[in-house]
Amino acid sequence: MKWSVQYDNDVGPDDDGFWEWWNVSDGHKSFRSKNREDAKWLCNILNALPDTENSVPPRTRDHFTDITELFEGWSWLIGSRKWHYIRNKKTLCKRYMILGNPKLEQGNDNSPDNCKECIKKLTKEREKTNGT
Repeated sequence: MKWSVQYDNDVGPDDDGFWEWWNVSDGHKSFRSKNREDAKWLCNILNALPDTENSVPPRTRDHFTDITELFEGWSWLIGSRKWHYIRNKKTLCKRYMILGNPKLEQGNDNSPDNCKECIKKLTKEREKTNGT
């Protein structure tokens, strides 16, 4: 079953307060978010994962290659003069750690606006994986 986002709310005891949240659910499991955008983000990631209920689990991590663009890419960070390459909530140059969910861009790896250290590390990693 596919994951979906549903809005929910509740009135506090004695009508003193009003709470609202978004549920991300597949009918069996659910997660709660205070922010609609975060709920949509989680829903997209969960729907991008392979259906493991009716399939044999893979022996490698190759099944995650489809969604790597959701977790890594170039982003401009507040307080930085350059764009940095982010992977696992850290920049490749190790100057910044990210707490939120920045918008990440793919490609444009050799832009003059990118951090030189991030470009160097990314190029070295890609050369190593491509065997050149």
